[in-house]
Amino acid sequence: MIIAIDALNAIDPRSQTPGSNLFYLPRYLRDRVYFLLTRRPFLRDKSGLLIETPSQVFDLDAFPKQNREDVQKYIDNNLKPLEQKLFDNIADLCENNFMYLKGMGDAIALPLNQIPDTLKAYYQQHWQKMKGEELSAVELGVLQTLIAMPSMEKDGISAQLIAETIDEDEYEIEEVLENWYEFLVKIEINGEVCYSIYHSSFRDWLSQLL
Repeated sequence: MIIAIDALNAIDPRSQTPGSNLFYLPRYLRDRVYFLLTRRPFLRDKSGLLIETPSQVFDLDAFPKQNREDVQKYIDNNLKPLEQKLFDNIADLCENNFMYLKGMGDAIALPLNQIPDTLKAYYQQHWQKMKGEELSAVELGVLQTLIAMPSMEKDGISAQLIAETIDEDEYEIEEVLENWYEFLVKIEINGEVCYSIYHSSFRDWLSQLL
């Protein structure tokens, strides 16, 4: 038996009994029972899961070529009325992000660059998790700095540079970045770990809030 659960990150752990597994998932499994879980990037010590059975993590970001092929298949199967040039443009704009692709597919009739309601609702969920009750002064400074950076695949900014930019302690900056792990891209540039917001469309949406 295979049980698939999508978007595990959307579950609010505050609605559960303290110390329980996220979504009350079992710690142990019987033979021939498998769970296939999907979620945004996460730190293992903050996964909310205690699993006492063999497990494996499969990172989709490690397969950009195959992701791009899946994007193209989705476009071919669901957006056939569009011209090929627009197909290619959408494939580039989605940056292998299927929620953006789905949102754009729902909003083909909207003016260019306008974010559809389905994507706005998805980004609102992100925003609620990022800000919690209210953004602190340090969090606001970090976010404003990240928004000011172009969120392209090879671009980013280090925790040290963010700290210098907003005149805050680097340790506090790293703590904020760790809390926002699932909404950031973390890459190494010239031997230094750098961060950017995970998708340019989300960055643009955030910029309208601040």
